[in-house]
Amino acid sequence: MVHWLDEIPEYNTSPLIPLCFVTVLSSYGLYMAYQNITRLQQYEEQAQRASKWSDAVGKRLQKTRATQTSGTIALILSTLSSVLLLLTKFGIATHVVLSIICLTVSALARLHMKTFWNEKDQIRIPLMGKYNEAIAGSEEVVQLLGGITVAWIAAGLLSFF
Repeated sequence: MVHWLDEIPEYNTSPLIPLCFVTVLSSYGLYMAYQNITRLQQYEEQAQRASKWSDAVGKRLQKTRATQTSGTIALILSTLSSVLLLLTKFGIATHVVLSIICLTVSALARLHMKTFWNEKDQIRIPLMGKYNEAIAGSEEVVQLLGGITVAWIAAGLLSFF
């Protein structure tokens, strides 16, 4: 007797387009996150010195690190999951569960980053070009995470067809 879990599922081609979209967006998001973190690290030492004198600076430094980390983790998870789903045969249940996990993580990371990296909370500072570029890049990552979340919803729904 063959157990239903032992059967190799047929490859479902319905979610291919959203998965390819997720892979491209997530990969580009990882590139952007790397660029942003590299730019922010140029001001890390100055921020640490300033945080000794001001609790507000210390809190902003901690929030900067936390939001960049959450966005990067979501992008890594999204990239790896989409590549895994594109290259292997999984049943509908696995596909849907992975889609739900990834869309939840992406949405939460977007919300976390959006509360800090936005026009009203971030001030462009003259003569700190790389820092200003990191602000703009982080705002772009927030937008990418929104697109990734929508693409995961589409991939999850299309796995039923």
